[in-house]
Amino acid sequence: MKENLVDPRYTRGKKPNLEFVLVGITLSIITGNTLLSEISRFLNNYHSILRMIVGLPKCKPISYSQLRRIISFLSLTNYQEVQSSYFGWQNTKDDDDWISLDGKELRGTIAKSLGQKRGLNIVYGISQKDKISTAATFYEGAKESEITTVRELLNDLSLASSNLTFDALHTQFETLEKCESAKGSYIAQVKNNQKNLNVESRNHE
Repeated sequence: MKENLVDPRYTRGKKPNLEFVLVGITLSIITGNTLLSEISRFLNNYHSILRMIVGLPKCKPISYSQLRRIISFLSLTNYQEVQSSYFGWQNTKDDDDWISLDGKELRGTIAKSLGQKRGLNIVYGISQKDKISTAATFYEGAKESEITTVRELLNDLSLASSNLTFDALHTQFETLEKCESAKGSYIAQVKNNQKNLNVESRNHE
């Protein structure tokens, strides 16, 4: 992890150890603890076991505020790449499978006290056949868009050439053209506010 995830903190006072925290976060998520408060409790409850796994000398458990601070500066895209590389899963086209691309805002990531209305979002593809996540990335809701994030995921030709489903948000030329170019198949929703496309789709029923 050291080579792929840069710790931006000053050398002085780099506590707790970044690798130690990230291993704990990963194990926490694997065991079903996905909320920040749940991850924090997991890291504290299994602190001694995690130290043994990482081979870290005696140290204090990470506090909730420290955990928030580390996650705030962490490059989640790089973290995702490290995880994907380690677990070795690769997306392969399956003509019998469909992948649903969707985005969700992560609970607990909106700082309402600071006037924020949007938080951290995850965009992922779920295999309808195996019920596993085939692709995932993150974006800041206040600055970025799910639309452009999905288009970035579709730069992966192995994903773009698959059988995909989208909600109406992604029924846009720039997005679906990526699937067309990769010779993929897709099902996209059409809403009434897309009048011309809605009429055209009904004519083809």
